[in-house]
Amino acid sequence: MIELDVESVKKLLPKYTLKLCFDLKYRIPHINTLQNILQRDWLNRKQYVREFFDCDDFAICLKAHFVEQHQINAIGVVIDIISRHAYNVALAHDDDLNISCYVIEPQTDEIFPINQRPLRRYFLWLSMILV
Repeated sequence: MIELDVESVKKLLPKYTLKLCFDLKYRIPHINTLQNILQRDWLNRKQYVREFFDCDDFAICLKAHFVEQHQINAIGVVIDIISRHAYNVALAHDDDLNISCYVIEPQTDEIFPINQRPLRRYFLWLSMILV
């Protein structure tokens, strides 16, 4: 696990987004840890209920799960006004301690490197990220 200050985290998150950071320090997991947590979480089994438990609720719950159960706070909720969707972004490092940003679809646990995300669904530009 790597710890970074808030300014370093902001630089690693996607450009052209509004970043609202709530902490001064952030814990960044290994990519395998991130993937293992996603495989074991229960959220993707929840039923989608339009307007009552939809994309924004899934994204908020996934962030809360990472913080509550694993003390990993380098995961954000994205409010994407262009694609009209909410989802998550997370920072994770590899074996060489290189940190990358990933998009997570909390309804299915799919994870994409930021530069390989489907742009129609995860546009990101002009979005708000709550970290």
